[in-house]
This record gives sequence, C-alpha cells and structure tokens, in this order.
Amino acid sequence: MRRVGYVRVLGAWLGLFVPSVGEGRLERETGEPQGLRIGAELRLRHPRTGRMNEPARILGFLRSKSTGGLAVAVLFRDGVLQHGPLEKLRLEALPFGSQRRRLRALKREVREALRDELGLDASSVPIFTLRSEALQAVYRQRHGKTDSLAGLHSRGQALVSRNHAFGQRQTMVHEVIHGLSQPFIRSAPSELYEGITEYFAYRVAIRRFGYLAPQRGHSYYPRYLFALRVAELVGERALQRVFFSPVAYNLTGHLETLVDHALGRPGTFAAALAALRETEGNDAREAVRLLGGPPRTDNPWR
Repeated sequence: MRRVGYVRVLGAWLGLFVPSVGEGRLERETGEPQGLRIGAELRLRHPRTGRMNEPARILGFLRSKSTGGLAVAVLFRDGVLQHGPLEKLRLEALPFGSQRRRLRALKREVREALRDELGLDASSVPIFTLRSEALQAVYRQRHGKTDSLAGLHSRGQALVSRNHAFGQRQTMVHEVIHGLSQPFIRSAPSELYEGITEYFAYRVAIRRFGYLAPQRGHSYYPRYLFALRVAELVGERALQRVFFSPVAYNLTGHLETLVDHALGRPGTFAAALAALRETEGNDAREAVRLLGGPPRTDNPWR
C-alpha cells in the first residue's frame, strides 16, 4: 500500500494519473510479457550517463492526460527518475513469482559457496539474469561482435543467461569471480585470467555442486590446464592470494616471480604465457611443457 500511495503522489507530480493496474489488463493494453508490474527490476539505458543495462525498478504505470498513452515510471539506483512510454523504454522485466524465488535462492547458493570454499565475500557483486538476446546485446555493445555465451561480466556486475541459469551454477560462479578479481584482471592478459577464473570456478562447482572437471573440447580447457599447472607449482593458497588481491599492483609480475622461483628458471613463466597467447588460449601443450609438463590430474579436488 505504501508503494502504491507513493506512486500516486509521483503521478500527480509528473502531471500524469495512475490507472488501476492489473497484470492481465496491462498485458492486453501494452503487449508486454506477463510479469511487468510494480516493483519489477529492469535493465535500462541511464537517461543521464547513457550507459546501457543500468539497474532500475518500476515505481508504477501512469496514463498521460494529454495523449492517454500508458507510460511507466522507473527509479535508478542512484536516485534518477525516468518515465516514458513502455515501447520507447524497451523494458526487460526480471522474473518474479516462483521463478524469481528460485533465482534468488540460486544466487544465495552461489554466494554461500564462494564464502565457504574460498573465503570470499561475494555480496559486492550484483548478479543479474537476462534473456539470451539481451545478454548478446550487452556483449555486442562491448566487443562489436556476437558470440555464443552463457554469462558475462560487465562493469562490476555478473550477467548470466536466464535460459541457462538453473543449469549453470558454474557459469554464475565464474562471472562473480571476475567481479572479485578486478585488480588482477587489469594487470593480466585474458588467456591467463580466464584460465585462473575457470580453475577457481570449477573448484567451487566440483566441491559444492558435484560438477565434473572440464574435458578436452571445452572452450576454456587449455587455459584451465595452464592454470592447473601454475597452481601445482606455486600452491593453491598462494595463487588465490595473488589472484584475489584487493591491491592493484603488478600482480602478473608477482605470479611470474613465484612460478620462476618454483621452477628455478627465470623467464620460464613469461615464455610459457607467450606460448599460450600465441594460440589465443586454444592450445596449451607448448605452454605447459615449458612449465615442466602437464598437470598431474585435471581434477585435483576429487
């Protein structure tokens, strides 16, 4: 009741009036998918900064006195208010009801798993589930191309395809880990940080959710093998301290020092990483050979 009352005041302030909103009526009038209602969470372009996929919440649906058209009022996290026709805002409602409760429980499971398995507080990384089409749009905006993907990290947020969410706990863990390892990511090539991210994501997924280790043919398998070999050389705890360091300094250089010291051959890590990057992370055989051979096992958490 408090929310509806606030929306009525807001509508008067905007020179609009609030119709009696029912989910079925809204769907017939606008053609929007079922589930778009007061309190729904959205991903929109911010009206001031122009940034895409900023989180907002529906305050209410409003009908213009002048045009009679249905509009929506939304509030962004930073307090910026936006209102306008539904078809122009192109809203995407997050699920609610039973599916929303399941997704909320899934996010809680992932955060608890990261806390229990790695001692990480993942509450600072928002997790959003989007339709695959919306996820592709975010990726295309960032990289100028399309790709088949189940998750993405963007501006401190973990974005996971809603189509895959319930079967992809490992993907959700992977994207949250990206959000928790930004200082390292800023100092490392993608072939390295994606492999280490996959290493820790599978550590959590195997121990907590009963996943199997990735197999040959998995897109990140060569990078994962490289990270496995690095973890064998320096120890998992040392790798974790470097990878999740909150201090932004030459973290890749620090890891290089640890690996070279373990092998007793300066320059070895740089040569191995260069070999991995030459194949764009698609073939790790030469890279792991330079590190003293392949990992002893592809699943050290059995």
